[in-house]
Amino acid sequence: MNKSACCAGPLLIVALAAPLPVFPLPVCQQEASESSVGDVGRGVNDLLCLTCTRRANARIFSLIQTHRTAAASAQAEYEPLTVKQKFTIAFKESTDPGTFILAAGIGAIAQAKDSNPSFGEEFRGYSHYASTKYADYVIGDLVREGIFPSLLRQDPRYFRRGTGSGWSRLVYAARQVFWTRSDSGRMGFNYSQIAGGAAAVAISAAYYPESRDGRAAANAFEAQIGAHIASNVMKEFWPDLQRTFLRKRQRNRP
Repeated sequence: MNKSACCAGPLLIVALAAPLPVFPLPVCQQEASESSVGDVGRGVNDLLCLTCTRRANARIFSLIQTHRTAAASAQAEYEPLTVKQKFTIAFKESTDPGTFILAAGIGAIAQAKDSNPSFGEEFRGYSHYASTKYADYVIGDLVREGIFPSLLRQDPRYFRRGTGSGWSRLVYAARQVFWTRSDSGRMGFNYSQIAGGAAAVAISAAYYPESRDGRAAANAFEAQIGAHIASNVMKEFWPDLQRTFLRKRQRNRP
């Protein structure tokens, strides 16, 4: 059984399952949860809130940005994003320092594996690997969070659940790759994420000469979906992990 067949089953189950309902948190839980993930409520769509990176845990492991993350209460009084706000999220994600660092790191790994021999070796080859990986991120952010959500009138954000069992939240986080809100507030299939991801893979074939066959494209698309599921899971549980680390640190203080 090849890699594609192994991955297709679990992804299909998650994709076809109906989205979990999201219930508003009690006020005390909302305040505790939302204070750790950014500004929420009636000011949630303010560009200054959307793009804020100075709050306490705006980054996961001080590297991965969370511009696309919205707190649970943002769903209680849902307000759709404007086209400008959608493109602002895409711009902020693609120009975030963490994106450059990830591109540099993944580029180094790809060079070590000699993933694309035509890129060459040494620093010249590495710069080619890093720049093409950064191009992947920029194109992906633009089509999945700017162009497609604007054209299809869908919301590109990840909405934290912040409550419930660990398993239910895990499934909820994975499901948001396949189900999202439309600008009308209704839940529906996440065409922006799936079609946008497919478009990004197709565009990348222009600068990956060794990856222009169907199998390579399918593997790249599956890897992209898996990365976004992992990203959603980290965004869902990161505030909980931070609170756990903080409590342990406080207990260990003399």
